[in-house]
Amino acid sequence: MAVLGLSTSEQQDLHEHAAHLSDRNGYDQIEMLDEAAGHAPCPSPTYKGGYLDMGAAHLHPPNFALGLAQATAKAGVRIFEGTEVTGIEEDRSAKVLTANGTVSANHVILVCNSYLGDLNRKVASRVMLISNFIAATEPLGDDTARVLTRTLPSRTLNLR
Repeated sequence: MAVLGLSTSEQQDLHEHAAHLSDRNGYDQIEMLDEAAGHAPCPSPTYKGGYLDMGAAHLHPPNFALGLAQATAKAGVRIFEGTEVTGIEEDRSAKVLTANGTVSANHVILVCNSYLGDLNRKVASRVMLISNFIAATEPLGDDTARVLTRTLPSRTLNLR
């Protein structure tokens, strides 16, 4: 995955982030890209460099959720899909409050997006909303070799 900045300042921030991953975490799958090297994965004058993460991967969120649902159902977990939870009371066991009733359980697993609201403030304070963007073009045809001058890794984590 190429991560490129739009300014020299962004390039510097990205290099610092990559150095942090390497120095503090021992992550060795990152290659720093100056402006010229950044044009290999994306030959646009808009980008000023950044880094190339050769160990990056992505997962397919719906398949991940379906895989979790299958595994938990197989383990005997009951899933109440489409039920809005209005509160959770925790003591020796848990009570999950909904508009239509209460569910008691020994364990509760929060499975939701980043908008937890007041459901669990402790968890909500540790969740960060992240936006991802993907750019797509028309098929490049004969321009493919000119535009995509370097092969990038492509890995999908199939967790289903």
